[in-house]
Amino acid sequence: MAIETLRPNAAGDLTEWSSVSGCVNHWECVDEASADDDDTYVYKVGQEAAGQIDLYNLDNHRGGSGTINNVKIYARCRIDGDCGVYTSIQLRVKTEGTVYGPVKMEPGASWVTYSHTYATNPKTGLAWTWDEVDALQVGASNDNANGCTYKLTQVYVEVDCETVYSTNYITAVESWTATGYDQDDVALDVDVTACMTNGTPAEECDEWKEGTLNCKVEIDVGVPPSAITSLKVRFYFTSMMTAGNNALLPYTDANSVSNTNEVVKGYTTPGQWIEHICSSAFITQLGDVGGKCYVRLASGSGGVSGAAKSKLGEVEIEVTL
Repeated sequence: MAIETLRPNAAGDLTEWSSVSGCVNHWECVDEASADDDDTYVYKVGQEAAGQIDLYNLDNHRGGSGTINNVKIYARCRIDGDCGVYTSIQLRVKTEGTVYGPVKMEPGASWVTYSHTYATNPKTGLAWTWDEVDALQVGASNDNANGCTYKLTQVYVEVDCETVYSTNYITAVESWTATGYDQDDVALDVDVTACMTNGTPAEECDEWKEGTLNCKVEIDVGVPPSAITSLKVRFYFTSMMTAGNNALLPYTDANSVSNTNEVVKGYTTPGQWIEHICSSAFITQLGDVGGKCYVRLASGSGGVSGAAKSKLGEVEIEVTL
C-alpha cells in the first residue's frame, strides 16, 4: 500500500458558503498540510439556506501509479452556537458530474477531523481511475439552524494505490560543466518533478532539452553515503529513445567513466517510467560532503556525447538508509 495526498488548489464548481476568515479564496482556507483551525476557515451561518455546498478542486496526482485501492476524503470542522437537532456538517464529493453525500459530521464546538473512504467511484461503482481522481472535487454542505455557525478549516484526499514515487532527498539540481562533453546549458529547476502534471509534461518540461544533458543532482541524506543501502533513480521519458544508443547515466563525478558508472539505455516506448537500481559498487563511490552526496545525470548518443533523441520529463531519486 502507498498513499498519495491531494490538497485543494482552486475553487470547485460550487462556492455557496457565504464567508471566509483569514484568507481571500475559499479553497485557500482549507488547503494547509497542517490544520491551522481558527486561523483560516470557511463558514456558513445556520439561518441561511440549508444544503449549501462549497467544493474545491484538487492537485492532480504526481507520483501515484498502478491500481487505486480506495480514495479517502478528510475534513476538519466544528460548529459554534446552539444548533438544536441540526448538528451536522456534511462531507461532499463531486465526480463524473454528480455531487455525492451527504456524509454527516457532528463535531460540536471543538475542531474534529472526519474521514470517509470510497472503495469505488460512487458514480460508476467501479475502481477509481487516475483521470477520475484528477477530476475529483471535495467539500462540505451545511444544516439549517438559527444561531449556528458551521466552520470548515481543512480538506484533503488520500489515494491508496500500488506505488507513489518520492523525491524527498533531491535538494538541488544544477548544470555540471564537463570538459570534453557536449552539454545542455539550460538552468534546471531545483524541484525536477514540478513540470509534471498527471504524468504529462507541462510546457516548462522543455527545460530538459532534446540534446545531450549533463547535470549534477545533490542528494541530502543527512548522514554519510556509507549509510545508504539502496539508491534508485527513476526517469520519465516523453519521447522515444534511439534503441541501443541514447542513455541516462547516474555518474558519481563529472568526467570519468568507469565500470561502476551505470548506463540506462535502449528504451523505445515513450511515456513511461524507467527505474534503475544502482549497484552497491556505485553507492560505494559516492563521496560524503557533510551528509550530502552527488550523482551526475547525462544523456546522449553512446551515453556521453552527440545529440540525444530522448526528452527527459522527470527524474526521481529514492534513498533507503
